[in-house]
Amino acid sequence: MVQVKATYPIVAFLLLLVIFPMSLSAIEQNRLYRFSADVAFVRDPRYAMSYQLGYSTGIGLNIGFSPEVGAALEGGVSVFDSSPFQDGVQYRGFTSVYAEALFDLSFRLGKLGWHTRGRFGARAGGRIDYAQYSLTSLYLFFPGIVFTPYFSIATSGRGAVAFRTGLPLLCFFRHDLDIFISTGISFEILI
Repeated sequence: MVQVKATYPIVAFLLLLVIFPMSLSAIEQNRLYRFSADVAFVRDPRYAMSYQLGYSTGIGLNIGFSPEVGAALEGGVSVFDSSPFQDGVQYRGFTSVYAEALFDLSFRLGKLGWHTRGRFGARAGGRIDYAQYSLTSLYLFFPGIVFTPYFSIATSGRGAVAFRTGLPLLCFFRHDLDIFISTGISFEILI
């Protein structure tokens, strides 16, 4: 059995962030830094539904093909605590490294003030996680889909910065659970 270290996907993604922008010199690019606080609803077919609290942090590359259309590549770490005991059952927490590929659509609201503009938009795409259950040596791999409506405020001019807040909805396809749906609030900075 081949064991893959959890750091390999992150190293590969960071190399991609360095190499990929060199081929996109004519397209608008921003570095993306994200933090989110999450709650996941989980259910094993044999037990009652419960919840797990968690957070994730990531870095990525945001690519704008036009002011309304873009894409993003992101990688990071996600942590979910164990669920509270319910009917003698506790869903185990886990830590995962993840990679996302997202498509972005938005529309401009106009100027919100001097040198600032606002946008509403949504991002959707796929995600893969490589996780380790807490306090064990058990690893698992699972895909998911992501949908995030967001609002952003950006400064204009040289050295522009954008601040984005969103409500991510993630649906994971895990072989050991019937339901694993996560939602929360995310905060992003695009530089």
